[in-house]
Amino acid sequence: MGLPSFVDLSKELPQFHYDLKYQGRDNFTGSPVPGYKNLNPLAHPKLFKALVKVPPLLKQFDRPGAVTKLVVFDVYRPLEAVQYFYRWCIERSEELPDEKALKQRFFPNYERQNLFKEGFLSETSSHTKGTAIDLNLAQFTHANGEMSLWDMGTEFDFFDRRSFTNDQSISAQAKQNRQLLVQILSECGLRNYSKEWWHFSVPL
Repeated sequence: MGLPSFVDLSKELPQFHYDLKYQGRDNFTGSPVPGYKNLNPLAHPKLFKALVKVPPLLKQFDRPGAVTKLVVFDVYRPLEAVQYFYRWCIERSEELPDEKALKQRFFPNYERQNLFKEGFLSETSSHTKGTAIDLNLAQFTHANGEMSLWDMGTEFDFFDRRSFTNDQSISAQAKQNRQLLVQILSECGLRNYSKEWWHFSVPL
């Protein structure tokens, strides 16, 4: 499946690792998100041209027996998914079966109904244009391919001020890792969204 002129990153950049969170249940909704079934990680050509520059810059972080890779959580986001996030937050008044666990993991300091109001989610997204990507870096061992994500102080889609890129409450190691991530991707022409350490985009 593809969109006109969009690039399938899984084919063109197989050196990345793809962990597309919204295709399964490992995300803040606890369910596969509409629009993502069988959807490949698609990117606008301008985003693709920036991402091509990333792999050579990661070699400096390789260790004996382990290689450093970019881990992709989300790229192109169908409008259907954005609308689903709104319904999930605003229109569903009943408590979800696993809401307590989801809240503790992803938004412990906020109510689900307030995530849009607080600015953690939006009715518009650069993801729908294919110009944004959510990501982290990780070490993969040569022996068994075991993945060890870089410590960024929070996980992906953690809705809290601690996810702000320059938050000072996280550990010194996490601060350094965030700075390195921004530095690497800035060199490639990507800019970070200051309220999400994992979100980078290119201007059209």
